[in-house]
Amino acid sequence: MSHHRQRIEPAASATGMARQEIQDELLASYAASRELPASAESAVIAKFLDRLDVMLEARIDARVNELVRQQNVRRGSDTKLVAAALALSIPLLGIAGGIAGVTGILAICALIVFLVVFHRYS
Repeated sequence: MSHHRQRIEPAASATGMARQEIQDELLASYAASRELPASAESAVIAKFLDRLDVMLEARIDARVNELVRQQNVRRGSDTKLVAAALALSIPLLGIAGGIAGVTGILAICALIVFLVVFHRYS
């Protein structure tokens, strides 16, 4: 049984820049640890991990902020959809009720629900 690790390339240049920044920090920490006594090695590693933690938190915060922004844009779109559905449903319900009675009203309600669900999941 062989285990293959698939290499995942950075998706964007920002990821590549962060990767380079981490590599630079690691190399600087390694160089510092070679110049310092062995007793300071733990402090150098701890400092590198602290800087890595800050960089990762910044990347995570940026990604979360982007996802929230995208979600807010989508919510705005959903609000417009609901407003449009309500604006169109009032005259359609009146026309359908006048022509086909309760059956027409139920048909229009079903159509509105179908369109909203279709838009939401497309």
